[in-house]
Amino acid sequence: AGNRLITGSYDYGIKIYDFGGMDSRHKAFRAMDVEDGYPVISIAHSSTGDRFIAGTGSCTPTVYDRDGKVIIKFVRGDMYIRDMTHTKGHVMEVTGVCWHPSDKNVIATSSLDGTVRVWDLEGEAAFGKLTSKSVLKIKSKTSSARIGATCVCFSGDGTKVGGGAADGSIQLWTYKKVFSTRADMVFKSSSSGSSTALRGHDDGVVITSIAIAKNNNLLASRGTDGKIILWNLKNINNNQTTPLRVFSDVLNVYPTANVEFSPDSTILCCGTSGDRDRGNTNAAVGSQTVTTDNSSGNKCHLVFFDIANASSKPKATACEPLMKIGVPNVTSLICVKWQPNTNQIFCRLV
Repeated sequence: AGNRLITGSYDYGIKIYDFGGMDSRHKAFRAMDVEDGYPVISIAHSSTGDRFIAGTGSCTPTVYDRDGKVIIKFVRGDMYIRDMTHTKGHVMEVTGVCWHPSDKNVIATSSLDGTVRVWDLEGEAAFGKLTSKSVLKIKSKTSSARIGATCVCFSGDGTKVGGGAADGSIQLWTYKKVFSTRADMVFKSSSSGSSTALRGHDDGVVITSIAIAKNNNLLASRGTDGKIILWNLKNINNNQTTPLRVFSDVLNVYPTANVEFSPDSTILCCGTSGDRDRGNTNAAVGSQTVTTDNSSGNKCHLVFFDIANASSKPKATACEPLMKIGVPNVTSLICVKWQPNTNQIFCRLV
């Protein structure tokens, strides 16, 4: 409904804010550690807002009620089993969590173990911990090596699950009575065409965020190559993988930096890190190495891209932003959330 906000951080904690009961100090009414020693990587509310899930640097996400009381923890998989379809949980760091848009009992998660898993809160449990319902494998077309899944999302109608990968690809599964193990569609870097603007993400980059528009026709992806790419899902059965739009120079140095559709799916919104041409240094944040800008006057941006006129025809040149809002003396604007009921945008600044 837009009256509560939950934040998670690399400091291992979660804070819950209630705007209705908030005074001028703007303090959270609840602060808690999720799992000792593990940073919070991803959080998501259910469609009804009565519960949320937190994914950390461990392999066992946890579901809470709206006040932070544990409902259930997910089971840990067997790390000694090579085929991930034969174990009931993740065995490596969880990188993303996403709630089904209409079913409050269905959740999708992604992990560096190379799988996207779908969970049913009313499904089977082992020793009081939830086991996964479906296992979706991230596959590489060039090698048999395991490729980590770095983010996850549902489509607006819940019939598709998308996963970003550590090799620069985006993989999509469609629900047909059950989800198939292998992706139905793979969007990845392509050297075809005379214009580099028509290429996908660079090979080997990490996909930090994907989002599917509510009309299910468009998919947006963001990578560490400084690109946001808009893909067409209308011709998914015709193997149409040429990008519709490429938005470049969207600097991103955080593995959790996201991209967000506006409530009416006509605008893409994201934050950026500091300017490329300023003095940068590398620093360790949790388990990640992050580039920070030490120069005076450093400015990141809140950026908006107009996609209202995007059609099935790719645009041959890189697209300019609709609007950029500068944020001075801040190194990065990492996460953006566009609340559909209040039409407010929340930004996480560093």
